[in-house]
Amino acid sequence: MSEKNEEAKSTEPIEETEKVEKIENAKSKENKEKTENTKNNETIEKEEKETKKEKKGKKGKVILILIIILLVIALAAGGGYFAYQYIEESKPIEQEWADTYYNYIKGSDEEEASESRKIQNDSKIGFIEVADIEDPVMIVEYEKDDEDVSDVYYINEGKVSNVINLGVGDIELLYDIDKKEYDWYIHTKTDTTDTYTKLSAQILGEDTQTTEETSTEKNSETTNNTEYTFTKGEEVSVETVDGDKISMPKFDTVFIETDVEIDTVDYNENMTNKELKETIEEGVDKYKTEEEIITEDTKNEVTNKENEITEKQEEMKQAEEEKEKAEEEARKKAEEEAKKGLKVGNYTLKYGTYTCDVDGVGSVGGTYVIKEDGTFSFSNNWSNINNERFTDTGSGTYKTYFSTGDDYDSTQAWIIEFNFSNYYSTYLPSNSYKTEYNAFDVTGNNKFEYRQSVGTFTYQGN
Repeated sequence: MSEKNEEAKSTEPIEETEKVEKIENAKSKENKEKTENTKNNETIEKEEKETKKEKKGKKGKVILILIIILLVIALAAGGGYFAYQYIEESKPIEQEWADTYYNYIKGSDEEEASESRKIQNDSKIGFIEVADIEDPVMIVEYEKDDEDVSDVYYINEGKVSNVINLGVGDIELLYDIDKKEYDWYIHTKTDTTDTYTKLSAQILGEDTQTTEETSTEKNSETTNNTEYTFTKGEEVSVETVDGDKISMPKFDTVFIETDVEIDTVDYNENMTNKELKETIEEGVDKYKTEEEIITEDTKNEVTNKENEITEKQEEMKQAEEEKEKAEEEARKKAEEEAKKGLKVGNYTLKYGTYTCDVDGVGSVGGTYVIKEDGTFSFSNNWSNINNERFTDTGSGTYKTYFSTGDDYDSTQAWIIEFNFSNYYSTYLPSNSYKTEYNAFDVTGNNKFEYRQSVGTFTYQGN
């Protein structure tokens, strides 16, 4: 029992020592782990810092690269825009004829361009189809001195080399009544006339046949007329049987105006080439062929106007025929009356011989022969106090009229006046009358007499 206690006591220090060692080893291990952990943490933090720094540097480089790229893109875009603009301006217009006009106008804007070539500033440009002309014709409209003015440009062998300066006037689409067709005409105006010239003939250089339209001269029926001139306010008219007048404008016997207007675009010499090109392209879009521009409404209006003109012409023709008929009837009646004799007021003088009931000397007395053609003959055989016989003869024309009297004689009466174109007397041959007249009052049927002398002439028969 005592040996066991002693053994027990002898082993206790050893166990304590082992405990201590274990504890110290544990602490040492713990400290070592802490140290290693600390080092690891420092290493991680360092690595994280280096990583962040590295990332920040890389990010900066990326941003710089992006900025450079954007700058390059911006520069390229700017240059590309101007390049695009240049390409667009240089690219021809789809329609070759329109491109020809565009280049012509662009060239006319240059300072060295001649005045005759320059397009009028602040004008309106339109394009029309003209018969027998291959390419559309360009019309330039503007105002000058408060007057409407139009210039015509057309393409000849691929160039705009011919210009028609109209002066005061414009371009109108007219319907030719005789030919039953539409065509463009140049309308030039003066204070007294309106002249219409076919545009195609002007461009092609055809010889224009001018027709002067006057109220007394009818328009030539030649179908090749390309120019017509009308005086201001000129009419054609006929008189009715009742004396009224039916009339219509002379223009309406040749043409019918249409309501067709040329679609235009505005032009200004300060336009850029791009603006000018867009303007010409807009003009092309507005351009219409003859078939497109003459609508059904236009055709109907022309047809209605043509019917009105036809009705008016038929009315005038009927009135003219009625007047001619009335004049013919009047002529026949006059001939019948003429057969009965010469009508003088309410009296009639039969054609034939009239002898004076008093013997007279010279041209006093004698015999007158009144003829239907308005002429007369005279003769008088007479004697003087010595019973010498003499003969007076003469001839001429006669007329009748109503006399209202005068200060010397207030008598009112119908007169027959004989005007001698020749007169001869055997009594005084050297003093024969070259001209002389005698006048008599018509006082009843088939008789006339002297007013201031005695003697009455009565009808003796044929």
